[in-house]
Amino acid sequence: MGSDVSDINNDGLEDLFVADMAIAEPVRQKQLFIPHLNYDKFQLMLEYNLYTQYPHNVLQLNNGNGHFSEIAYHAGIAETDWSWAPLIADFDNDGWRDFYITNGLRRDITDWDYKEFVLDSIKNEMARGHKVDIAEWFKLIPSTRVQNYFYHNNGSLEFEDYSKTWTDAKPSFSNSAAWADLDNDGDLDIVVSNVSDEAFILKNNERELLHHHYMRFRFLRNKFSEQELYGAKVLLTNAQGKIQLQHYQPQRGYMSTMEHFLHFGLGNDSLISQAEIIFPSGKHIVYENLKADQVMTIYESDAVAMPPPPPPAQPLFTNITASKKISYTHRENDFIDFKREPLIPYKCSRKGPFYAKGDVNGDGREDIFIGGAAGNEGSLILQNADGSFTAKPAPAFTKDKALEDGGAVFFDADGDKDMDLYVASGGAEFLAGSPQYQDRLYINDGKGNFTKSANALPKEFNNNTYVLALDYDGDGDLDIFSGAGVKPGQFPRHDNNMLLQNNKGIFTDVTNDVAPELTSTGLVNYAAWSDVDGDQKPELLLAGEWMPLMIYKMQDGKLTLTDADVTVKNNGGNATMKLSAIKGWWYSLRVADVNGDGKPGYHCRKPRYQLTHLCKIE
Repeated sequence: MGSDVSDINNDGLEDLFVADMAIAEPVRQKQLFIPHLNYDKFQLMLEYNLYTQYPHNVLQLNNGNGHFSEIAYHAGIAETDWSWAPLIADFDNDGWRDFYITNGLRRDITDWDYKEFVLDSIKNEMARGHKVDIAEWFKLIPSTRVQNYFYHNNGSLEFEDYSKTWTDAKPSFSNSAAWADLDNDGDLDIVVSNVSDEAFILKNNERELLHHHYMRFRFLRNKFSEQELYGAKVLLTNAQGKIQLQHYQPQRGYMSTMEHFLHFGLGNDSLISQAEIIFPSGKHIVYENLKADQVMTIYESDAVAMPPPPPPAQPLFTNITASKKISYTHRENDFIDFKREPLIPYKCSRKGPFYAKGDVNGDGREDIFIGGAAGNEGSLILQNADGSFTAKPAPAFTKDKALEDGGAVFFDADGDKDMDLYVASGGAEFLAGSPQYQDRLYINDGKGNFTKSANALPKEFNNNTYVLALDYDGDGDLDIFSGAGVKPGQFPRHDNNMLLQNNKGIFTDVTNDVAPELTSTGLVNYAAWSDVDGDQKPELLLAGEWMPLMIYKMQDGKLTLTDADVTVKNNGGNATMKLSAIKGWWYSLRVADVNGDGKPGYHCRKPRYQLTHLCKIE
């Protein structure tokens, strides 16, 4: 489909948007774009490096280091129906570039009801030798006019749907589109080409309503010629040091050419501190203190040579993987969850590998345990004096390789001052209640040699995904919280969370007595033991799917579900709200004092990928 290139976040780097075919409205999405593709064919495509075939718009954010990050779902512009012309421009002149995206297909040729029933009947008629009227056939294909999209840039890599706020244009079958200041009033109007209908001309009323300032540039070879010059870049800087960058290339969107000007919205800035124009020849012109609300004609003949660029900045992080000599490759068993539960959004059996770190041999250096998928044993990797790592054979792990390692944690289970290892058993590929879900405790001899304890843990067969060591009862030893994932075969129901009390190395399930409210969570992915409310006493904090962030506070000998006022910080700024209101599919939770105020901060992460049928929070 169409594409456009522009700096959407005013960092001086150009970003890329490519339109595709993804529908936000649930019924229409399932009617037109549910892929009839089985799992085996899907995996075959991945093996041939065809990537995941999920159609959606792509917004590639330029990271400035030769790499881009795909953020369309984060930005809120991934699903805009059958899209054609994406135009990135500052339609409200506030200094941030917005989106206008045209949509529409004359006939819904991917409509599954049509393909499975009507088209199938037509093919049968033709197979019997009957004539089919092509014109009448086409009329049987469903036809739906859809709304074109306006998205307002809120300045934080997120866009808000202003389709019904900024225009009263009716639904249409729109393809090409172009922006231009048709009435020379300082804002961008839009012309839209429609299929089987008259074109739209959308007059922009920004100057009458908002009165924001603007600046426009035109580029010519010299003062004696009307020959236009393509490829110039303009970098504007305001009094606060904020920048805007645009690249003059009028061919944009889908088979469309914009007006032959560069248009900048300036918001409330009536003066531009500096404007630098950089030509493809490598020459440039710098203007200082330009008044806003004018059209400037720039001549390349006035440009001079640019000074040499500064040396490239050194990267903040350096890849040292090779020098650490960690010889490890995770191997995943390919259990196909979708054949048991076709409607689940992802493979519940594949959430690893999980890992734990701790000094297992008393040499003062942290070592690593990496859990294995079913059929592969976990790996113990010891750190050497030079910072490199060496794998250590662990026969106890090999004996349990038929199990799927879930969460794991190093802690002193038996009070002998060395790091023992608790490994949850999970994976979801086994039937609910199977003995393969028995958690394991491996006792350390102090030298990094582990032996599985036969009777330290209760016989509980739950699909567990995260393990946390905590002293909930304050007796000086570490107890265990084992967080449960999905109940196998019953998504999204969760299995049983467990709170295990440590009694001299023997663990007892006290969930029903101490924390009965732990039975009502979602699918737990992460847990932390941290002082959330500042009372100098830690609370149990849970993050997972189908649940808000949850706090359990120790009160009268029981872990009780409670709430807290928290400040949420994201790209859009700060907001104070109840923790229970922070809902989502949380995949991780990290605790750190990120601002140096002596108080813990909490970073929660949602999936980095988009699920085809991800439920939206209402």
